[in-house]
Amino acid sequence: MEKNTTNEKASGLQSEGPENNTTNATDSTGINPAQTELTFEFKTETPATRKRKYSRKSTATEAQYDRVDGAYDCPGKLISTIDFRKMGVIHPAGRIKEMNEKLGYYIATVDLRTVIDDQGFAHPRIAFYELIDRPKAKGV
Repeated sequence: MEKNTTNEKASGLQSEGPENNTTNATDSTGINPAQTELTFEFKTETPATRKRKYSRKSTATEAQYDRVDGAYDCPGKLISTIDFRKMGVIHPAGRIKEMNEKLGYYIATVDLRTVIDDQGFAHPRIAFYELIDRPKAKGV
């Protein structure tokens, strides 16, 4: 004796007929749920691109180290405290001091100048920094 109520039919708990009584039955879209498999493909990083560990707006100390290091893309480039702050380095002097002492960089303060900012205000004694040497890779 098979008892079918409207609630059972609506929820799909009870099916009519022997062909729909299996667990591999297709749903209304024609897709068999038992045979559906999700696959994900991840693009591998090419050597020309650099993978970031942090978002562009991260204030993590390591993210700020990366910004300072990345700003020196050519030798002899001078970067001011104001420029570092625009890049998201919260305390440029502190980050540079830490990089020099802990990480083996040699970033020198080469000049102190008066700088006019975007709003027209003069800022005396703004430091300008130059990367002299990066740390040597281990085993080299």
